[in-house]
Amino acid sequence: METFLAGADTVIAILRTALLSIAVVFGVICVLDWAVRTRKISPFNAVARFCRSTVDPIIAPIERRVVRAGGSPASAALWALVAVVIGGILLLTLLDIIRLEVVRSIIASQEGTAGIFHLLVSWTFTILKAAIVVRVISSWLPISPYSAW
Repeated sequence: METFLAGADTVIAILRTALLSIAVVFGVICVLDWAVRTRKISPFNAVARFCRSTVDPIIAPIERRVVRAGGSPASAALWALVAVVIGGILLLTLLDIIRLEVVRSIIASQEGTAGIFHLLVSWTFTILKAAIVVRVISSWLPISPYSAW
């Protein structure tokens, strides 16, 4: 179990550093794109040409979604940055949860039948709590019960 913990911790630490680096680089690119779109940087500058040729095709799907939702096209790059940061946080949280559940499973299997029963009961109540949280949060959102979502 110690080797699994050491390996999982190492992978999570490396991934955490990589995701932070990606978010910082993406943040700089998004701020540059935002500056070009809001005319803080001259549109005839080399940086502006780089952003229009390289960054804009990446940001285009997010821009369409932001405009459909009523937002400004200039803020699409910042929304892309928000998506990258939230995605990284969710990925790291998911990996931590998986690591914790594997450790709990190993410990429960070492305790025998009572440990496995306790683990299954714990998982059942965790799923029920998550379902209640999803139900409460979904009741706050103005979604029609007849919509596909």
